[in-house]
Parts: sequence; structure tokens; C-alpha cells
Amino acid sequence: MKNQRNFIKFLNRENIIENEDAYLKYFLWLKNHHKYASSTMWQIFGCLNFRSKIRNNVSLNGYNRLVLFLKSISHNHVYKKANVFTYEDMCSVFFLGIEFLVQKVVFFIGIEGLLRSTEIDGITWENVVCNENEIKITIKKSKTDPMPFSFIISEEMGLSTLKFYIKNVPKHLRKGKFLKTFRKGKFINSNFGIFFFIF
Repeated sequence: MKNQRNFIKFLNRENIIENEDAYLKYFLWLKNHHKYASSTMWQIFGCLNFRSKIRNNVSLNGYNRLVLFLKSISHNHVYKKANVFTYEDMCSVFFLGIEFLVQKVVFFIGIEGLLRSTEIDGITWENVVCNENEIKITIKKSKTDPMPFSFIISEEMGLSTLKFYIKNVPKHLRKGKFLKTFRKGKFINSNFGIFFFIF
């Protein structure tokens, strides 16, 4: 999560869009400013590859210049491919039954915001702003970042899932923690426990 957030901050600081040139510039910056070992660089590559596959359905393994650069600074490093969520996996979550509504909300918030379970658990109704084409969520407290940060959910599956959730939570329950328990087809006045999180 930290590596993915650092990359987002880099994009914002440099005011550049996410593409192969941006990734190459970021890894050059990491090499020159942090002097990371090749194994650490590949670890960061794996984290960002996971993010890219989930958000953009694009594998960084197809960025030949980036891969060649990482190989050029590697010495006897064996790249290990990790299992990651694919776009098809996201679709399978999206089409889960209504009984998994809150778990689906947790999934899409976590993926879009790159959040820890404790950060998801801390989201309140006041932290969520719903507009027609996007939902903005603000995280007030993070384990590694003392400053609040926000992210936008605009991808179709995540947006429709959260809008459906918000629409169906009774108004008298829309206070305190954002995640409410959904049981036997209805919401009850109980927070969704952190031990129910699916990741």
C-alpha cells in the first residue's frame, strides 16, 4: 500500500499522467534518490503492477522499456510472479449476491483507495461525499501518513456498488461508521466488524 501511495504522490507532484514514461521516470527517481537494491525495486514493481492490473487492466510486464531498465540494474535477481486480482476477478466480486453487499463495498473501497482494513473500518458517513459520477472518500487517519488524504471512486463497478449501498442504508442509520451490518435482507443498527473484512 505504501509503495502504491508513494507512486500516486509522485504523479501528482510531477503533474504527469500514468503511462510507461511515468513509470520509467518514477523508477529512475527511486534509483537516483533512494539507491534501492534491485530486489526492492522489483518488489515495488510488483506492488505497482498489482495496482495497474486492478485499476487499468494493464500489466506492467508489457512496458518493455521499464522491464529492460529493471533488468539492467539487477544482479542475479529472480523475478517472482505473484498471484493478483484480475479484471475478471473484480467482475466475479461485482456479481456476488445481495447478501455480500457490504463485503463488496469493502472490496471496492479497499482496491480504489489502497487501504488497510483499519483505515476502511475508520470511515464515517461524514467522510463520504456522493456525486452523480463519482464518490469521494476522505481518510482522516492513516498508520503511515499523518495527513488526511482523499480518493475518488468513479470506476463503474465500484461506483454502482457504493451508490446502491448508500441508497439502501436507512437514513436513521447514516451516522457514525460508514459500514453497517446487512443481515437477512436488511440493514441493522450495528457496525460491520473488522474481522469480517475479506482482505
